[in-house]
Amino acid sequence: MSTSKKTEVKLELLLGRRVVDVHGERVGRIEEVLADRDGDELLVTHYLVGRYGLFERLSLHHIGIGLLRYLGSRAQSAHRHRIPWDKMDLSNPEQPRLTCSLDEFKSR
Repeated sequence: MSTSKKTEVKLELLLGRRVVDVHGERVGRIEEVLADRDGDELLVTHYLVGRYGLFERLSLHHIGIGLLRYLGSRAQSAHRHRIPWDKMDLSNPEQPRLTCSLDEFKSR
């Protein structure tokens, strides 16, 4: 028996929404959603958030990180901007939130 709660949210309501952590600190905007097929359904696995999410969405991941480093950004690895589905609170799709602090998430 699964203990996960099934929630349906229209994807177009999420793309471009700013994500904050539990303390209100900015994480970035949702740029893309990754999902796996489960029979006739698609189940979200991760949310791609921030500049690195945008680069991955556009298939420019390695070029984008190199460009950001060249421009002086302290580029972080992209996996830190892949938010697992269970770490995102979508109870209000207009204001998505991490279920932990940004620092907790970065330390993983």
